[in-house]
Amino acid sequence: DPIKLTCSDIWSEPGLEAPSALIDVNMALDTIIVLGSVKTIPVFITMSNKLLALIEEKRALAGNYVRNRVQKTESSPVVTSPSLSTPAGSQTFVTPVEIAIKDWLIRPQAGIVLNLNTAKVTVFPNHFYDADCVQINAREMHIDLTRDMTNPVQEHRNLKAHFKSAALLKSVTKKMNRADERNMTINQWFDHASSSSSKNILGIPKTTLTMETWQTVGTNKIDHNFQMVFDGWVDIALNFGLIKYLQDLANLYAEQIKKGTPASASNEMAQSPTTNPPVLPPWDPKADPVDSAAVEASEKIISLPPAIDPSSSTTSTGSRELMFHPIEPVGLDPQLRIMGDATPPLEWVGVQRQKIPALVHTELTLNLEKVLLVLQQVYRSQLSDLMGVKSDRQ
Repeated sequence: DPIKLTCSDIWSEPGLEAPSALIDVNMALDTIIVLGSVKTIPVFITMSNKLLALIEEKRALAGNYVRNRVQKTESSPVVTSPSLSTPAGSQTFVTPVEIAIKDWLIRPQAGIVLNLNTAKVTVFPNHFYDADCVQINAREMHIDLTRDMTNPVQEHRNLKAHFKSAALLKSVTKKMNRADERNMTINQWFDHASSSSSKNILGIPKTTLTMETWQTVGTNKIDHNFQMVFDGWVDIALNFGLIKYLQDLANLYAEQIKKGTPASASNEMAQSPTTNPPVLPPWDPKADPVDSAAVEASEKIISLPPAIDPSSSTTSTGSRELMFHPIEPVGLDPQLRIMGDATPPLEWVGVQRQKIPALVHTELTLNLEKVLLVLQQVYRSQLSDLMGVKSDRQ
């Protein structure tokens, strides 16, 4: 079905303060159908890793070329023209401190809303012509994520999501051979998946999820509030064979992911997308013709933390894993239909409650945030140009 995408912005009135913008992205889809195998995502990961490695290689070559050109230019004699010299009284100097403060003042905020009426995902174990598969169905999904900065060094994310119902099914499709797999069209594949016979593994009623996080830039600690409320009972199959099939499929997927992920990158998968900006070049106040008052003021402000532009990068800063610290107890207490109020805590069945917020943050929040980071960078460059024009007029 067609995708409806709307992007709107609200700009602040130019005044004494730096301009800012509030960016809203709204995406609506009626139905999305996904067919894949446990090897699909690992293949994409392998391809993206190779592409990123090629980009880094070309970037390094370009950097070396530019560096060599600069060194040749600096070593060559420079002839200055008296007519192009700037009068002594009209020189202006922009210190790294002023650049840092200006970058903080330009802080576009962003939010993304995703509405999806129906989602159907079919996952085959190895090949698309396999008869057995797992299906995930969800209805009336709504996801809302906002991202802003509460201060120059703290990032705030607010995630709200709910869906009317969701189900995890073990399905059996019609038998087919490899020749049929190659000749089927996309619509035939969709019909093939939808005509399967299914057994319920897990059924989830209307659910509302809220997760609010605060993270200091440059650190791996995330403070959060997590609540997940179920408007009804959760259905779960008591068939051990279905549970075992699901576990085997998950283990197979983990093995494929491990094969497709380099060892150096596997340690950086669950890290924050926030990084410090490039280190500012050394600045010697004595070398610049500025007054002593400006030097003293800049020396006082230079102690600002270096990570004042978190929206400028989406890479990780180190090999440390994220640490999730709940401000309040994690709210996650589903009740099973077969047990009602006598349902034991999740820990009794081997589910670690504290890992659920980490899973939601890394798999949902951070992936949606990538879209916001791209938009924020675009708007930030526009705001920088606006500030430059404003400074010239003053």
